[in-house]
Amino acid sequence: VVEIAAVSADELGEGSQRIREALAVLRELDHAMHAEFDELVATVRLFNRAAIAGSTTTGLSSLRYWGQMYLRYPDDFEKEDWTTFLLEHLVHESSHILLHSIMSRDPLLANGFTSRYQAPIRSDHRPLYGIYHAMFVLSRIFHILSRYADVTSTPSARAARDLARERFHQGYDTIVEHAELTTAGQTLTASCKDIVAEQR
Repeated sequence: VVEIAAVSADELGEGSQRIREALAVLRELDHAMHAEFDELVATVRLFNRAAIAGSTTTGLSSLRYWGQMYLRYPDDFEKEDWTTFLLEHLVHESSHILLHSIMSRDPLLANGFTSRYQAPIRSDHRPLYGIYHAMFVLSRIFHILSRYADVTSTPSARAARDLARERFHQGYDTIVEHAELTTAGQTLTASCKDIVAEQR
């Protein structure tokens, strides 16, 4: 269970403005990815960490709330580079929504829930369905942060880019070794690898 709390009026105002600015940057970096976001995402809802100790998250999206994403208001150190933080997590959640739509037509892997493996983003073990999602999302995060890091060369952008690449390869290797992929799943997996490889 993830505990969340409301943002203040000031946080909502600043967060909304920063999101608009980040989306403008996304449009400049990759027009097609921005168009996907515009098509798939109807609402971004900001939230804060809960005051009580417990599980927290940075972003949420769900098939139950199609077109809506929840995004955590950044901590102070994350606000030092708002754009990197927002690009990473706006692309993260919109990519989940896109993959949900693809998987509504083709499951991509036949053994998505039969076994659990170390996840590239989470600390625990997850089914291959979740690892496939992570692999897909990370390829797109790496793609956009690579372009952003090339433009800005900020340490936070480079660090986020490098972490996304490392985690992508962890997820990709697990999928290649263990997943029983459909034809579409094989094609999409290869395209994820190509996206990451072309940025080197």
